[in-house]
Amino acid sequence: MDRRLRSDAGEAVVEFALLAPILLLILASILETGRVFDAWVVVHNAAREGARAGVVAAPAVDVAATAQQAAERYLAVGLGARGDVAATLVEPPVVTAEAVAVTARADVVLYTPLGRAVVSDTVPVRASATMRRQ
Repeated sequence: MDRRLRSDAGEAVVEFALLAPILLLILASILETGRVFDAWVVVHNAAREGARAGVVAAPAVDVAATAQQAAERYLAVGLGARGDVAATLVEPPVVTAEAVAVTARADVVLYTPLGRAVVSDTVPVRASATMRRQ
């Protein structure tokens, strides 16, 4: 009986040694995906916030500048403290008599070497929002 317990313990160590790298790869992939998704949410909200600021701006104010500044502020607050964002950009808003459209972008740096090999060093995250003017 004592001999069998030692054999089972050895099998468990070998199984763990074979499965640990796969489990770590899955965990790293989940964490990378979560970071990119979080950045996407912030970029999406920044575009929407910029469009909203442009829509509610007073008629005498430069709507495009107001929308762009609001989106840039949102990106700075949401992504400014993160070290994994290489660059952020808010394209000049498109303002018409009917709507305001804002497009924002951020480049998220991947940490895992496998992610860099498969995708690239950075993942561009982009979102656009359009709101009708009233």
